[in-house]
Amino acid sequence: MFTHGKSQFRLVVAHCHIGEAYLNYKCYEQAIDHLTIALKKNGKLFDIKGTAGDHSDTKVYHAHILTLLGKCYF
Repeated sequence: MFTHGKSQFRLVVAHCHIGEAYLNYKCYEQAIDHLTIALKKNGKLFDIKGTAGDHSDTKVYHAHILTLLGKCYF
């Protein structure tokens, strides 16, 4: 699965970075929006082979996204 010739995992990373930037500026609603998108897209990659390269990267990144979401809600 590709968007503009790039893997979906790159889109996950982009949303995560945007969400983290919003978190750092204490814009929690916007951060939650982007991190939720990243979480959903990343979850879909678990079942698709060869999308994110190595599946362990996707699962590790999933934990990172959840940690950032936790910080938003905290």
